Amino acid sequence: TRCLMTGAIPTVQSIQLDPSSGSALLSLYFPTQVQAENKRDKPATQSGYQIGKWIWSQNRFKTVSTASSGEVSSAVLHHQHDRDELLVIGGKGARLFAQDGEQSNRFVHLVGSFRPSASITSIDFSRSIEGGPSDRLGSGDRDGNVRVFQRNEQQWVEVSGAAAHLTGQHDASIVSVRFDPTDPNRLVTADEDGKWVAQLEPISGSS
Repeated sequence: TRCLMTGAIPTVQSIQLDPSSGSALLSLYFPTQVQAENKRDKPATQSGYQIGKWIWSQNRFKTVSTASSGEVSSAVLHHQHDRDELLVIGGKGARLFAQDGEQSNRFVHLVGSFRPSASITSIDFSRSIEGGPSDRLGSGDRDGNVRVFQRNEQQWVEVSGAAAHLTGQHDASIVSVRFDPTDPNRLVTADEDGKWVAQLEPISGSS
């Protein structure tokens, strides 16, 4: 992936594929932009991270703007009712933004947030064939922990014991957490050492 405007080659932080629209949501890190900003004595995190949609059929990249600033380790689009929401993960926190009604690539209204004890490295929403996306999400962190959260109004609350079968299974940083798209009670995780674990038992506390 190369920035069409500057020619800079970024590090891909995360990818979320959407085959139905022929696009992918990318979160990118541009180290060359950070270096340039540092020379002007400006905060590096203001220009080093970027979120956008890559439409592969047109080989076109469209920038997605958010009210979030600083580090972006991952970004996930989530369709809720009649609008899209964007979950932006950076450092130890995650914030959910609602789509601007007039601009499809603009997410500025904060509708939820949470802040686990360790830095998040991967996250995913559960979904089902019948009900579609839900307000439940799974997260993995740099310490190898896997947790499941349920959204309650504007906050996510950890579902105690939900990922019990994954507790202690990873000794390295989590690189991927994914729910089975056909069953919200099935979860697969993988760490940077190449170990992967599947939780096939029903998630406790699920609705």
